[in-house]
This record gives sequence, C-alpha cells and structure tokens, in this order.
Amino acid sequence: MRKTATKLSKIRINGRPFYCVTWPKIGKGRNRQFFKDKAEAETVLEKKLIEQKNFGTAGLSFNERQRAEYLECAESLKPFNATIRDAVNFYVPHCRSNPKCESHRSENTRGPLHN
Repeated sequence: MRKTATKLSKIRINGRPFYCVTWPKIGKGRNRQFFKDKAEAETVLEKKLIEQKNFGTAGLSFNERQRAEYLECAESLKPFNATIRDAVNFYVPHCRSNPKCESHRSENTRGPLHN
C-alpha cells in the first residue's frame, strides 16, 4: 500500500502556475492545499512537516482547535484518573438510555463529539 508523502509540488490550473502542499489523511487519502505564492506554500509545508514530526501522521488530521480541545478535556479528567475513552464509554450509553438526551441528539446531529 502506498503512503502519501508530505510534499510541495508545482502544478498548473487552467494554464496558471500554483503550488500544492500534500499531506496524508488518517486512513486512506490525502489532504491538499493550493497556493499562488511559493513562500506561503513553503511555510505551510514546514508547518505540516513539524506537525508530522511532533504528532505523527495521525496527528496531522487534527487541526489546532481539536488538539487544544483534546488537551483541555484530558486535563479535566486527570483528577478522576480517567481518559477520554472512559468519558466516551460513559457518555454514549448514558445518552442512549436517556430519552431527553437522545431526542436532543437527533435534532442536532453535530454534538460535541462530532465537531
């Protein structure tokens, strides 16, 4: 199985030059971002390579807000010696067994776990 490399490439769209930064997605696929300015593309490439080094390939799929949310939630659970998985394992059955929680989720399918 081929793996997507984090790289910068020069491409043409409708005959005009652009720069494309490509990096792997969790599971299959790739993310791509296009730039008119090479310096801007190189900056994003550097950032993605640093993220890949610091967080691994899986960490690239999280944006800055999601990383911050994870760290905040993990810190809140620390006094209870619980993990985020522990919280999810409690929360999901709780909502499934609570009709009020379930009806709220069906109205708003993008709850806190799905943002």
